[in-house]
Amino acid sequence: MARALGTTTETAAAVGIHPETLRRLYRAGIVPGYRTRRLLRFDLDEVLAALRSPASTPAGRATVEPDFDALDAAP
Repeated sequence: MARALGTTTETAAAVGIHPETLRRLYRAGIVPGYRTRRLLRFDLDEVLAALRSPASTPAGRATVEPDFDALDAAP
């Protein structure tokens, strides 16, 4: 079964962060993404798992606090 991948804008909106923040997290290696030529796509489940992981917080930096309650309530 093929996984559904979202654009940067779609995934950032679902998580509750700005698209540029998601790009920075990807470039820093904190969240996984898939690049095809110039297109960057994200698996929402993988992004959420990465953001929930304690290893996703570099020492001395603020954590990203996505709105998980809003995601659970989404259709």
